[in-house]
Amino acid sequence: MKLTRFLLLIFALSFFSCSKDINTDATQSQELLSETDHLPGELLVQFRKGTDKSTALRSLETRKGKIIEYVYTKAMEQANEEGFYVVKMEGDIARSLHSLRSIPEVENAEPNYIVHAPDFMEQNSGNTITTNTASTEEIAFPNDPYYPGQWNLRGPSSSPAEPFGTNADAIWQTGNFGSGNIHVALIGTGVFYQHEDLADNMWVNANDPLDGVDNDGNGYVDDYRGWNFADRNNQVYDSRFTNEPNGARMASIIGAVGNNGKGVAGVCWNVKMVPIKIYNGGPSIPVSAFVQAIDYTTALKNNGFNIVAINSHYETKRSSQLESALLRANQANILFLSSAGNNNLTNTGIDLDRKPVYPACYTLPNIVTVTGLNQNGGLADKANWGKKYVHLAAPGMNLIVATDPLNDPFGVDGDGYNDHPYSYPAFAVAHVTAACVLYKAKHPNATAAEIKSAILNSALPTTSLSGITITGKRLFLDPLVFGF
Repeated sequence: MKLTRFLLLIFALSFFSCSKDINTDATQSQELLSETDHLPGELLVQFRKGTDKSTALRSLETRKGKIIEYVYTKAMEQANEEGFYVVKMEGDIARSLHSLRSIPEVENAEPNYIVHAPDFMEQNSGNTITTNTASTEEIAFPNDPYYPGQWNLRGPSSSPAEPFGTNADAIWQTGNFGSGNIHVALIGTGVFYQHEDLADNMWVNANDPLDGVDNDGNGYVDDYRGWNFADRNNQVYDSRFTNEPNGARMASIIGAVGNNGKGVAGVCWNVKMVPIKIYNGGPSIPVSAFVQAIDYTTALKNNGFNIVAINSHYETKRSSQLESALLRANQANILFLSSAGNNNLTNTGIDLDRKPVYPACYTLPNIVTVTGLNQNGGLADKANWGKKYVHLAAPGMNLIVATDPLNDPFGVDGDGYNDHPYSYPAFAVAHVTAACVLYKAKHPNATAAEIKSAILNSALPTTSLSGITITGKRLFLDPLVFGF
């Protein structure tokens, strides 16, 4: 009798404990799975290596899963890794996840999270940009008309001095302007690649000319200019969408041609930029497209293109598939430069240590997360921060940039340049992407880890960043580190 009572007691305690765990897990799932976080009903399902395809399909069919797409990229193939299915499920997504994860052959199942850019901030300083004759005479080099207003490219020893600029002009004086043999990928809205100040530094894929054939065998027919993962075609620019100019703005900070008597100067005057489009004006960007965009870049690197970094200012929830793509990029020696983002709901941004976003908050060896700095050395308005995740800051306010001459209401009569300084903390990341190019130009054999270390070690301590970033520093292009 005593033994029976003892066993009943153990059973009851075990049942209570399991019930409590199940309820806790359900609560956590409900908290994490907001309807606005993912595409309705869509899941990413990856089966264990070696699982028979017919078994996988049968498992999905029995749970009424409709296969939208099977994602198996060239980078996955090169890394000998499994692809994943994009599956549409009926009913409650938390229940669908629980059901799929119970399948022994399933390695991973997660929502197809929505990716988005930080809220765009267009702040007019109140001053229309004009070329200042006195300033132009003072700054004879470079001769780009809008350069006198580009505080972000000067430094403490410049004339006039900009104590919190990147010091790029000092690197140019050593003869380092970057290199046309070094590539960076721009994941975002696409880029107006015919812009007069960008065209010479935009990548073309000589291995896949426009002939209707996938000549380089990477799975993308005629990706001569890059690829559009939103519309699944090779159109990396579309003038129909009003935020398309963001690509040109970001690209101009990295690599607008300098000293050509046109528009603005970039940090690098020689570079090759690969536009990769994941946004087409629609309401939702799936993380599955983001994964494919990263893998596209990795495969290009594995196929011989000298890609040093990926530039991105997009954010989403934590995703295993996204993390795997970033690890494949790391294996290919590619840095991933991520914006810390900004929050237009507050004046001070948010602490990412408390409310992380991804990929900015992955602690992977190839991640560098960047927040915005203003011209006075303070954290940019509305810019996010985080002592655990944000590495450093770079200029993100009052920047003069190139834009889309065909579709930008803030440009000067369609000339391809903004008519007032832009403030967007996400632009800070482009400066650090360009720094990767300059370092690689000086040190052609440098690894991703070495480039990251050089950038962080040469950065300058900044009071406003102390205690709210990993380094407490801002980007500084030291001629001894980046100059020839």
